[in-house]
Amino acid sequence: MARKKDGKALFEMFYSAQYGPHWPQLYESLKQKRKNYISLVADFNKVYEGIPGIDPFEQVQGYHLDPASIYPVLALGLVGDHQILDACAAPGGKSLMILRAMSEQSQLLACDVSSSRLIRLRQNLAQYSFRTGYTIEQHQLLERHYSEQFDRILLDAPCSSERHWVEKEILGDWRPGRSKYLSHEQHALLCRAWDALLPGGRLVYSTCSISMLENDGVIERFLKKRAAQIIDLDLKGQKTKYGRLLLPHLCEGLGPIYYAVLMKEKN
Repeated sequence: MARKKDGKALFEMFYSAQYGPHWPQLYESLKQKRKNYISLVADFNKVYEGIPGIDPFEQVQGYHLDPASIYPVLALGLVGDHQILDACAAPGGKSLMILRAMSEQSQLLACDVSSSRLIRLRQNLAQYSFRTGYTIEQHQLLERHYSEQFDRILLDAPCSSERHWVEKEILGDWRPGRSKYLSHEQHALLCRAWDALLPGGRLVYSTCSISMLENDGVIERFLKKRAAQIIDLDLKGQKTKYGRLLLPHLCEGLGPIYYAVLMKEKN
């Protein structure tokens, strides 16, 4: 029991230090049941929007997503033909949105390191995608080097997923070192993903974390070693130093979602 109290207290202290007077309202919004969603089915013309107060799984069958998830995909800018990498694709929600947005001539490589998550990725793309034009591979981006092969890359990095911890009431196991550890892994993934990006290409880094260490902190560290152009597309979300952040208390319950857009200059 003492450990649970300690974990929750550490969680509140950690994020209170980052958000100051805004933390109580943000924290309360993380506790609220998600009221809005989109549901993808294997029909390009059908995207169901949720009705507040009704469980989406009782409303319509499909692959259910927080509407905030669409913004990193929109930020890719998929008009025209592209070679696309979804670097941490499982369980497949953003890959499904990419498949809907990309042209018929575009190609998507969706990959993930986890064999169990890869099974879900394959199942979800097979069940809910209305098209082909994709390849699925199991590997860790850090273990496989792609040298400038893609002109669009989505790196939806593994993150702290604080809303999940709050919703599942498992904060007793939370520790502040988790965010710092993940930020190091995210930075390493971003560097490797950058190596896979073609000159003139666009990379979108995203998380569902509210930790500044895992969001702007990762981008700031990256920019100290790599020459990248930050692009602000003026999409939805509160503007941060390097990207955009959708927080549920500011976006009608959507999020959290952070995304930053980086472009590699042509040689």
